[in-house]
Amino acid sequence: MENFFKCTLDFKFPTDEIDQAVLKEKDGNSDEEEEKGTPKFVPDPRFIDFDELDHFNYRPKPIKKAIKKSKNIPDVFKSIKIPIDDSDIYFCDLTEFPNIVYSEEEALKLYNNKGLFYNVQFKILSRRQSDKGEILSFTLGCVHANDGTTDQNKPKFIQNIEKCSEEKENSNPNCKVRAVFKWKSSCNYYERASKMYMHHCHPLEEDKIKYGRNGREEIMSWIEIYLQADMEWVLIQNVINKKFNTDFKYSEIYYMIQKIRNQQKLLPENKSESLELLARLKKMCEESPEARFVHEMTSDGKKIKNILIQTPQMHRLYERYSDVIFMDGTYMTNKYKMPLVIFSSINNEGKNVIVGFAIVERETKETYQWLLQSMKVMNEGKEPGVILTDFDAAMCHGIEKVFEKSEHLLCQWHMMQNFKRHFKFLKSKRSAEANQLHKMVIGLIFTESFEEFEQFLHYIFSSSLIDETKKQYLRKLVQIKQKWAAHACAWVFNGGTHTTSRIESVNARIKDKLWSKSTLSDCLDRMLEIEQQVKDNILCKEKKLNEREHVIHHPLIKHIYDQYSNFAFEKMLFEYSLCHEYFVKKLSEEKGDKQVTKYVVKDKSLRQNNIVTVLKAPMNKTKFLCNCRFNCSNNMYCSHIFSVMNLEQVKSLEGIVPLHRWTKKQEWQNYKHIDRIMDGEKPHKECLDEHGHHNHDHPDNNGQA
Repeated sequence: MENFFKCTLDFKFPTDEIDQAVLKEKDGNSDEEEEKGTPKFVPDPRFIDFDELDHFNYRPKPIKKAIKKSKNIPDVFKSIKIPIDDSDIYFCDLTEFPNIVYSEEEALKLYNNKGLFYNVQFKILSRRQSDKGEILSFTLGCVHANDGTTDQNKPKFIQNIEKCSEEKENSNPNCKVRAVFKWKSSCNYYERASKMYMHHCHPLEEDKIKYGRNGREEIMSWIEIYLQADMEWVLIQNVINKKFNTDFKYSEIYYMIQKIRNQQKLLPENKSESLELLARLKKMCEESPEARFVHEMTSDGKKIKNILIQTPQMHRLYERYSDVIFMDGTYMTNKYKMPLVIFSSINNEGKNVIVGFAIVERETKETYQWLLQSMKVMNEGKEPGVILTDFDAAMCHGIEKVFEKSEHLLCQWHMMQNFKRHFKFLKSKRSAEANQLHKMVIGLIFTESFEEFEQFLHYIFSSSLIDETKKQYLRKLVQIKQKWAAHACAWVFNGGTHTTSRIESVNARIKDKLWSKSTLSDCLDRMLEIEQQVKDNILCKEKKLNEREHVIHHPLIKHIYDQYSNFAFEKMLFEYSLCHEYFVKKLSEEKGDKQVTKYVVKDKSLRQNNIVTVLKAPMNKTKFLCNCRFNCSNNMYCSHIFSVMNLEQVKSLEGIVPLHRWTKKQEWQNYKHIDRIMDGEKPHKECLDEHGHHNHDHPDNNGQA
């Protein structure tokens, strides 16, 4: 013990005063401490760091008081720490353990294997997760430490039982040895924090390794080898306990053996769940050539790292409805905690349809770039017309790199939540100016007037209530205002929505049957089930509409009802009810290859003018276009177009270019074919003669069939 408190300093200190002060403070407690086995040696307080003496059985308070009373001890020597010997029975040097890991399971396995030399075992005490479910940091601690779970969530009678059992057995001394690992996003690994506690409150004895349900892969692989050698199950239990330093019961070994046998029944050739999913997908591709999937495996080749799947129906839906795609990721859908990324769209009936889904390891820039590039290759290089997402940095980076021709829009609801979170301090000030500023910040998203947007910006940047960091955050978002601001967004077809509410409903429907213990095959089964439900609902609704007879006397409305889906018919019927409130005036007319006629439609109530353009192609096909938001975002006839139709006495849709996006029998290839004709381009398909046969002499065929 004397060697334990040696110091290399050669100075002489007045120890007599300190020893007398210590003895005076300890005069009433010395006999009791000797009976308890306390060492009679009292260390010199000038070389003691009291935080390192938790494992000694004496009270440090009188020593601290002795230091305060002693006037002859310099302050420099009060902070000198005791040199701790690494051979102490309470000490475990964690600096020799790995400081970089890639997952919780890897850290637990490495530390338990390394801890066998020190007679120490570890467990996961706590973890900190982000809003998206990503593990930002976790803590490894001694197996004798408390788990850190809040007893408030447990019933009181359970708390009392646990408390009595701990006091009776005293089996959990709450050891404070622990190491914290933090996620480094720039390096894609967990790094151990420099601050660690390495002194146990109990002697280091050999502990049995306790494997959880998710940490038995290596053990099960050895059990599988022993089963192939026809080893008895009791002998397998003894060998496993000796090999891995565990104390598995026979029932636990029996459970693992039954699990291995069930996997072998499902797949006689492949024993892993990932290979089972790949086998199902390969069989699906053999049955239908329209099925597609792309995957990446881990370095060991046993687990799926990233996978993108398109069933035959998803591939057909992407070909038809890729003009608008919604993309979002959801969590807690499988036992591997892998995010599920969904691609969805809107069909001609206005229903949400899934056009692809992916299961990825992590939501990084590289992952999304691989995912979108694979989606592009699987669909012969076809890019979405508009892709709508939330404000995810990794997702936005992948879209800009891969989908260069697509129009990328950000969800206005998510942008509003971001603004509320960054500028919530304005609501707490409770002043008229602060409330007005808060309304202006939110108004930046939804105002459709450029002048009003500029006024809001000028007022916000000139205000003294907002600091420079918030203004800099707002400046960065203004640079991409064409993605989220209503006045700056391009008027393109987006299904009539600028939020991700449609795909959020799809996520809710998927998670209704999936949970945190679902397998990858369960995810595929849920997607196929949703596909069938959407198909059945559409067929059932169409059957009911066919059975019901509608009496429509207006010839134009009757043509719209017969040609377009019920979803589009209801929207256009409402627009037709508004067309009688406008004043229409013919503006100009141009003749040439295309006859272009423009009309001005005035709205007296809103004091707003809209221009309707009527194009007449050489093939006697007429096309109506309007510069209003409804016509651009929904690709349907608006009230302004109906007012022009009434002026021109249009009673039928014959000779008018149909809106193939919303027809009952939608033909996507014809839609693109007619668009090329309206733009003056030559069709790519063969021209047919009046009898429906190939016309080899037609100039557009160039003599080819």
